[in-house]
Formats: sequence, structure tokens, C-alpha cells
Amino acid sequence: MSDLFFDGIPKRVRNYIVNMFTEDGNDEETLRIFVYTTMSIALISVPKLIENLINKRKQNYNLAYSVSYFMIFDKGLLKMQKKLTEIISNANLGYDFQMMADNLTRSFVSSSVSHGYNSKAEWKELRQEEDEETAEIIDSTLAKTKGKGGRKADFRTLEELCIGNKKAVTQLIEQFLEEEQETVSLAYLFYSLIVSGHISCRDYEAFHRSLVEAYPLADIKGLTKPQARYSELLVHANILLDDTKYKLYNEYNTIKWKKARKVIKKWLPLFTAIDQD
Repeated sequence: MSDLFFDGIPKRVRNYIVNMFTEDGNDEETLRIFVYTTMSIALISVPKLIENLINKRKQNYNLAYSVSYFMIFDKGLLKMQKKLTEIISNANLGYDFQMMADNLTRSFVSSSVSHGYNSKAEWKELRQEEDEETAEIIDSTLAKTKGKGGRKADFRTLEELCIGNKKAVTQLIEQFLEEEQETVSLAYLFYSLIVSGHISCRDYEAFHRSLVEAYPLADIKGLTKPQARYSELLVHANILLDDTKYKLYNEYNTIKWKKARKVIKKWLPLFTAIDQD
């Protein structure tokens, strides 16, 4: 894990950790703080860490999923700040450690709010439990940090997003994932769910996130390609799915759009038929 961990943290922090760990005379308390500190930095670097886990060590996908779930659904950064407070309140930190602790707090707050993991209101509530200096760090960081798009990201589960006969919908989604192996096909799944009226959101990123949470063992890769394809589909679907019109345009006579049409034509009627039975 060391290569995946160190690839995901800033160079200055890497150098600091290496120097600290190799110093002579490190006692048990120092090493205990070191363990918690490195764990904290790993959580700050979750997006990069997960990317490394998935791309380099596929057998560690469950770990990536677990860390992601902890961050997104289990208020991980708020809990790590509480743990950090516990550590520094029970230890005699030197200057370097105290500066790192303060920087960790800043990173927890900024990462949490900017990625939409937690709201500013949640951090303001947590600051009431902190000492005066840490509370000031939280306040100043909140003042400088903008939320994701001005709103908290949508982290609803797939079951929460689905509409209608949820059991039948999720069973059909599972069947889709088994039969359609290309990641870009998730765009066609999302489109079919929307048109058939079986999903409540219109944000592909939220949908993709819910799939990863619901099916951690599925080989669901990055969201960039299917998200881009879904955006394209919104422009082309009216003609692409019209049995007469699509033949009039050469651009739809390509492997890309033929596959899109084939997948949607197969699965959209199946999703539509769920509540008609």
C-alpha cells in the first residue's frame, strides 16, 4: 500500500514523513501520532488514493469503496477532525506536529466543503467542541472555502433515487450491469431510467456515485466517459431513437451511435414495462 499512499499526498508532506520516521530516538508516543497523522493525510487525499487503488491494484477495490463510503456517507472528515482533536489534547506536541495538526484541520474543512461531503453548518456545529485556536482555524477556513456549486453534492443511495417498483428497477439495473460491460453504456442506462420515469435525479454524477455505493464489486470505472456521452445523448436522442429520422443523417451511421441506439432500444422498453405489469 505504501506506493499507492505516497502517490496521493503532497511532496512536502512525503518528505516530512520520511524525515520524521527515520529520525533516531522516536518513542512510542511519536510513532502513535505518526500512524494517526498518516491515516489523516490519506483521507485528505481520498480522490487520488482511490484512483491509485482502482488503477494499480484492482484487488484492493473494496478498500477504495470502503474509504469512499466512509468519506461520503459516514461523515468521515468530521470524525477525523474529532480524532485529531483527541490526539493533540492527549499529547505534548512539538512545533512541527502542531503545525501539521493545524494544517490537517484546514485540509479537513476545505476538502469537506469544496467536495460537498459536509456543509458549513455541520462544521460550525463541530467547532463548538474545539478549543479556541482550532475554532478560529475552522472559521477562517470556512470563510475562504466555497461549496461545490453553491450546494451540497447529491449523495443519495440508488434505492433513494429510484422511483416506482424499486425492487424490480434495481433487479433490472443489476441485469444491465451484467450484460453491458462498457462503462460508457451507463449513460444509456441513466437515460433509460429517466425516460421511463424510474429515477428522481437528473445529475449523472449523483447516479454514478449511487451505483458505486450499491454495487461495490461491479467493475464500474470513472464517470468521465459516461457523463460526457449522456450530455451528447441529450442533444441527439430525439433523432437517434426515431426509426425514420436517424437514417437521414450519416453521423448516426457509426459504431458509436449504432451501439447507443441498440442498447437504449433494448433496455428502455424493459424499464418502461416495469410498472405496466
